[in-house]
Amino acid sequence: MKQLSTKRCRLNYILLGVLNSVYRQLRCRVKLSKGLTEYFGCNIGTKQGCVSSSVLVALFINLVTHLKQHCGSEIFLSNQADDIQALFAADIAVAAETASKLQIQINRILEFFHGYAA
Repeated sequence: MKQLSTKRCRLNYILLGVLNSVYRQLRCRVKLSKGLTEYFGCNIGTKQGCVSSSVLVALFINLVTHLKQHCGSEIFLSNQADDIQALFAADIAVAAETASKLQIQINRILEFFHGYAA
């Protein structure tokens, strides 16, 4: 798989560090008719109105595009509405005809993420 540039990896590493610091030990409250609840820990999702949600979607679309370019025929996206909507999913679904092909796809995804963390 094509290696990511050092500059690109550094920027992505910095961005991930910023997001981590914003969301580390996040505490939330819920507004009810009687007032606000007590604070509680929240380790999923993004803050309401935070631009990080859009940034994370953009990073995910970048990931899917990168994998599509470098995984050959194993990844297929059509112009069907369901396939386009899949770009906005919160996770990745991987399917293959054989266990060995599935392992190859999983390895490529891991290589991609290791490239961002380098």
